[in-house]
Amino acid sequence: LEHFPLALAQMGAYLRDTLIRPEEFLDQLTHEFSSLLDEVGPDGHYNKPLAAAWNVQLENLRRGTERDRELKLLVREFIQLCSFFAPRPLKRTLFHRARGISDNRALSRILGDDRTLNKVLRYMSRHSLVELDRRNYTFQFHGSFQAVVRNKLADDERVRLRDLAHRLLAQSDPLGPENPQNWPEYQIYYAHAVESQAWRSRDVQVRNLVRNIAVYLLETNNPVMAQRLVDSAISSWYDDPAQRFEMELLRNNSLRLQDRYSLALEESDRIFSERRELDGEDSEEVLDARRARAIALAQLGEFEDAMEEFRAIRERVVELYTEEDENALV
Repeated sequence: LEHFPLALAQMGAYLRDTLIRPEEFLDQLTHEFSSLLDEVGPDGHYNKPLAAAWNVQLENLRRGTERDRELKLLVREFIQLCSFFAPRPLKRTLFHRARGISDNRALSRILGDDRTLNKVLRYMSRHSLVELDRRNYTFQFHGSFQAVVRNKLADDERVRLRDLAHRLLAQSDPLGPENPQNWPEYQIYYAHAVESQAWRSRDVQVRNLVRNIAVYLLETNNPVMAQRLVDSAISSWYDDPAQRFEMELLRNNSLRLQDRYSLALEESDRIFSERRELDGEDSEEVLDARRARAIALAQLGEFEDAMEEFRAIRERVVELYTEEDENALV
């Protein structure tokens, strides 16, 4: 039946609440269907009848009596914000610690206010716009619905809402991608970061989240996915050489995990040369780049050269710091 039951549930709720005549509703549906003929959905095609039904619902959110107009405004703004997340479960706690993060009047009433969020979620659930999981304290939108919502936004609204979605994700970063207890959260954040293209953000906290997600992917032996994410970040973070350097080291790690040792050595040579020219011989970045080179040599079986590099790195670290320094122990 594909999406037919969902469309029935949504349109049944719409007819129930608006008391519109069926003939008028069919006219609206036909109009919305015609306007979608050139649009494309998230998987390369649109389920046009379902998308048309959703558009009818969205238009209804712009209208209303004096009694429900305010609630509909809150619902509409919240749906627009959530359209930039992946069609995956969203924890309600993501929005709990967000008071003051938005200057949008409607969203500022929802973010950080659990009672208002409850009202919004109840309305959306009643109209089959969202799927609630009360046991796990999450909710989830349909991917095609999110695409329909995004396509109706102006460019400046998209930028504003995408930026807010990035900051919401970043403030909930578990800050421990090496800890297996945090991996389920990072798995969901990975989907949301990719959907919202979080690497496009210039916010330091958002970029740290992107880096932590890449570390999580490497820790869980997903080097190909990690490399895609890291490559996107490297190409976008032209304004911050230090952050790009961190991502280049992660890319080098992902190449080694894919057994692409020769390319890893070639890139580590380049990174080492660039950092030495920028920072001199003794910066931590240069020593990190040199260590990446030594690891690549070892994995290629060039054990004597690798040992020589490791010894030189350790001697330099001890000279600059102490024998007890973490880098000397590593």
